[in-house]
Amino acid sequence: MWRGYDPYDGLNSYLFQITPFKHSPSFRLFWSGIVRILPFNIRPLLLIPKGINPKAISLFISSYSELYSHLKERDFLLKVRFLLKLLDRAKISSYKGPSWGYNFPWQSKVLYAPLGMPNAICTTFAAQALLDFQEAIGSSEFTETVVRICDFLLNDLNKTITSEGICFSYTPVDNLCVHNVNLWIAALLARVYLLTKNDSLLSQAEEAVKFTINHQNPDGSWFYGTGNKSLLYIDNYHSGFNLVALKQYIDYSGNSEYKEQLIKGYDYYRKTFFLPSGAPRYYHNKLFPADIHCCAQGIITHTVFGNLEEAEKIANWTLEHMFDDKRGFFYYRKYPSYTIKIPFIRWGQSWMFYALTKLLLAKSLLQNSGDSK
Repeated sequence: MWRGYDPYDGLNSYLFQITPFKHSPSFRLFWSGIVRILPFNIRPLLLIPKGINPKAISLFISSYSELYSHLKERDFLLKVRFLLKLLDRAKISSYKGPSWGYNFPWQSKVLYAPLGMPNAICTTFAAQALLDFQEAIGSSEFTETVVRICDFLLNDLNKTITSEGICFSYTPVDNLCVHNVNLWIAALLARVYLLTKNDSLLSQAEEAVKFTINHQNPDGSWFYGTGNKSLLYIDNYHSGFNLVALKQYIDYSGNSEYKEQLIKGYDYYRKTFFLPSGAPRYYHNKLFPADIHCCAQGIITHTVFGNLEEAEKIANWTLEHMFDDKRGFFYYRKYPSYTIKIPFIRWGQSWMFYALTKLLLAKSLLQNSGDSK
């Protein structure tokens, strides 16, 4: 049940890999895009296997860890222990610290990451999952591992160093400045600082946050990245990423210097990316497609900021419009004329499981708090 397809796994096709087109960046991008937007799943015909995605596994670990922490049911603990083994098997050990990447090669407009290439997003989510689990059981068994993961982030990723701060790269082979990547790393470094009291971790985190804060738009939004015009767009779920990661940094570091920017960013997000019904906008100026990742991140972001009413509204819309109640999975995307009803394990299932876990536990804690008064 932990294996699945991904929107971006088109390059895993055996049929594509035996063609000379696999060496062409433009054709890799075209092929991936076609496989991703078709309303029906042609992956079996293209000999694309289902795979274990480290980011999905990390999200499941974090979810089950939170459930175990609150409910103390042994089944949740057993699930996490099993998932930890899957995560460990997917670990990349050829860098200065443990790291993780996607289980497929992928091509974007600005970057090609071959299979086996680690990236900052998968790695930070894996580290957070390990910390979530050890926090849930009250241990320190993964602290040393996470410190070594920070070695990968600090020493193997490239840094753009400016007078406004630093920005970490997405992978060891690029120099892209992507804000959610930068902030997720900052949030993790601040969390690990709490465990180790290593001031250099906090210093690096602060420099990364400074960079992204200095690139916040006057209205509170952020472009996806800087330095390349193809990165100059404002979308739903990456905006949510920025806000959650920035809030984590503030909470872990105790540095309240950027609370005003955080509130301004959340106000923009809240007003821009969701309709009164709870339906998500994909971009700040465009409604479609309605994407399950946007739904999940909306639930998470509003829950983290304590706006459970808005989070529940998005959850209800998602369950009504993006969930197959007969087969038990969430759809990928809804366009005006068709819906892609493919259950992608990373993009939809793991994120929605994590989002609904966050919301339900927040509501439960609020209810228990009210009952105890």
